[in-house]
Amino acid sequence: MLNLIEDGTLEILRNMPSERRIFTRVPFRQTILWRNAFGESGSAKILNVGRSGLCLSLSLYFRPGPALMFTFEDVLYKGRPVEVPALTVWCRSDADDRESFTAGFSVVHGEPNTLAAISEVFYAALHGQP
Repeated sequence: MLNLIEDGTLEILRNMPSERRIFTRVPFRQTILWRNAFGESGSAKILNVGRSGLCLSLSLYFRPGPALMFTFEDVLYKGRPVEVPALTVWCRSDADDRESFTAGFSVVHGEPNTLAAISEVFYAALHGQP
C-alpha cells in the first residue's frame, strides 16, 4: 500500500496553492475596452493578465458564461491593437463598494493568433509597458 506520508506526497498536496491556473498571472494596470454580442460596450481596469485569462475591475456585473471581445488599445500585435475573445468565469461585487465588481475571464483560444496576441499582452505586463 502506498504511504503518502513517507513519499512526501501528502506534504506537497498540503502546500499546493488552491488556485490551479495553467499560466501565471501578472499585475497589469491598464484600461481595456470590451464589447459583447448584443452591441453593448464599455471599459474596465485590468488587475492581472495571463496567457489563459485576465481579472478586471468593472462597474457592471457580468453573468458567468457569455463571451466578450476585449481590446487592448495600447498593446499591438502585427501592428494592430490586440483583440481577444473571452468567457466570463466569475464575477463578484467588491466588499468596499457594492457598485463595483471584480471578474475573472478565460481567454478563448479558438483562433490561431489568439495565443500569440494574448502573449504580447502578457509580455507588456511583465515588462511594465503601457
